Amino acid sequence: VRISSAQWDVDRLQAAKEEANGPEKLALAKRLAVAMNEQVDNLDSAQKEAQAKMALLDSAMEMKELEKKLAEAKNIAQEKDNEIDRKKQELEEQQAKLEALIAARDAAQ
Repeated sequence: VRISSAQWDVDRLQAAKEEANGPEKLALAKRLAVAMNEQVDNLDSAQKEAQAKMALLDSAMEMKELEKKLAEAKNIAQEKDNEIDRKKQELEEQQAKLEALIAARDAAQ
């Protein structure tokens, strides 16, 4: 009787093991695989979004640097324009003095 009882326990454990490896476990494994794939997809999307944001940030920083250089170039151009205006003014003053000297010379003759 003990042997048949022990055999019954072994059979019952074997049946429970087979049941655990059965459709429920397979369905659970499939659901887990789907959930893991969704997580991987979400992580891939998040990584791509982060990379896109970094590229935008890099572009924005580059634009700021270019704007800074443009402002510097505009300042230099303005300084050059001011210098040219001063030189023109000096030339006009010298020309007026020269014309006055020529007129004085002509009047003296």
